Amino acid sequence: VAEQTDHMDRDKEGFWQRCYALKEENVPCFLGKQTDKILRTGKYLNVVKQCQTNKGRSGHSQSSSSMAVQQQQQMLDLAFDPNSHSISSTIDGSFNFASQSLLSFLHEEVDLIGRLRSIKRYFLLDQGDFLVHFMDSAGDELEKEVGASGGQLNLRRLQSLFELAI
Repeated sequence: VAEQTDHMDRDKEGFWQRCYALKEENVPCFLGKQTDKILRTGKYLNVVKQCQTNKGRSGHSQSSSSMAVQQQQQMLDLAFDPNSHSISSTIDGSFNFASQSLLSFLHEEVDLIGRLRSIKRYFLLDQGDFLVHFMDSAGDELEKEVGASGGQLNLRRLQSLFELAI
């Protein structure tokens, strides 16, 4: 079981590199400058699509960002015209739409800001003043040498000062 889990973790790590790679020899010359933007657009849209597919399996209804992605994919008609720059504007519009869809998904449905705020509180980064207070109150105790016979560091005193600071 541990071997299978380890394999799955390695599989997740390389997902973006294996599944989304450009083969320069297959890129048309007129898209040369746009390849990175096209690749990122596809990645963004696929993230939203995959996350919505996984949510749908767990019994949740389809979200507005997922429906918007589907509508955008249906509306795009891309035609090549060597005398026009419309393909560049179409790619830019698609990229902007994909970026906005991913941002909307992360902000509204995943509540990324709330999750990050929770992690911040968990690691006490939100309460930066407690560290300053702890260092001020425990400064004398922290200056003592560890293991010195005369002025030995008192671990219980440090723990109580730390609890008071929090």
